[in-house]
Amino acid sequence: MARGFTATETIAASPDIVWARLTDWDRATEWMKGVDSLGTDGELGAGGALVFQARGREHRSEVVAWDPPRVLGLKSVQGGVSAVYTYTLAAEGEGTRLTLDAACETTGFLYGLAAPFIGYAMEKTDAPQVANLKALIEAD
Repeated sequence: MARGFTATETIAASPDIVWARLTDWDRATEWMKGVDSLGTDGELGAGGALVFQARGREHRSEVVAWDPPRVLGLKSVQGGVSAVYTYTLAAEGEGTRLTLDAACETTGFLYGLAAPFIGYAMEKTDAPQVANLKALIEAD
């Protein structure tokens, strides 16, 4: 069963500036609440990976889409839960429209039962990322 959400903000900065901040992994903890650290595992780009600490555990996300400064896609799998986060940047006037589309798939009976809770928790935790990133970029 798929669950997900979409969050969108228009940021008063060019796509190049938004992309640079979006992919500044050393500063990601400033706008990705709940993430304690984030870094790359190998080359940055499609097929690469990010390793991050969240809630005391190490996690890994595969870079499944990489088209600077337009699209960044990340996929994480934990147990029977697969989540894909796609950040899309589009020039809008003198700014950038940043959209986060998140989708969550579950497999197995127990994960299927938990899917509504997982989707809700994912949205509550991660939907604010776009507004948080907008605030940081516009404050710089």
